[in-house]
Amino acid sequence: MTKYKHRELAILASIIGFFSFMIFIYGIHITKNATRMPYLWLFFIITAQLLSLTFSILNNMPEAYIPASLVTIGLLYVLYIKIQYSEDVTIEEELIKKKILHD
Repeated sequence: MTKYKHRELAILASIIGFFSFMIFIYGIHITKNATRMPYLWLFFIITAQLLSLTFSILNNMPEAYIPASLVTIGLLYVLYIKIQYSEDVTIEEELIKKKILHD
């Protein structure tokens, strides 16, 4: 097996990427709104994360598979929010347009 050089860069990139993604997930969790994320995008990004996770597990790279697994779980949560709350968000947007509900 090839010894990877500068694994600390992968660790740093994983930490920064993970925390920036958690800020994104937190916003979706608070608003319960994922309507601007197309299902196709979610499908491709979840697939990409699963492939990245598989690659990092096969190559025994915990600095990559730990954040990849957490991001995958986060993306599945976004998909859940999108499915679960899509009707609620649509109704809320219609009420705001009709000026029945204020933004």
